[in-house]
Amino acid sequence: MAVIVNLQISTQPDRRGQAALFFDRILPDTRSYDGCQWLYRTTNIEDENKWEFFSLWESKEKYDAYLQWRAETGVSMGEFLDGEPVLRFFNVENSY
Repeated sequence: MAVIVNLQISTQPDRRGQAALFFDRILPDTRSYDGCQWLYRTTNIEDENKWEFFSLWESKEKYDAYLQWRAETGVSMGEFLDGEPVLRFFNVENSY
C-alpha cells in the first residue's frame, strides 16, 4: 500500500541557508530512489525555520530501504536541527 511520509523539522535560525543548500544537494537523490513517487520540501509561512517534507512512496518497506541507505551513506541533517524531528506515516486510501 502506498504511504505518504511527513517529516517535520526546525532548523537553527543561523543555519537555515546552509540547510537549504544541503537539502538542494541531497533531495534529488531521494526523489530518484526506488519507490519514491514525489517529494515536496516546504516551510511554514510564519516561521521559515520550520520545515515539512511530504513524499509519496510505493510502500513503507520502500521508504524503510531508503532510510537504511541514508544511514549507511552517513547523510545526516543533525548539525542544522533545532530540536527533534517528527516523522509521520499515512496510508493512501483514495485519490480524487
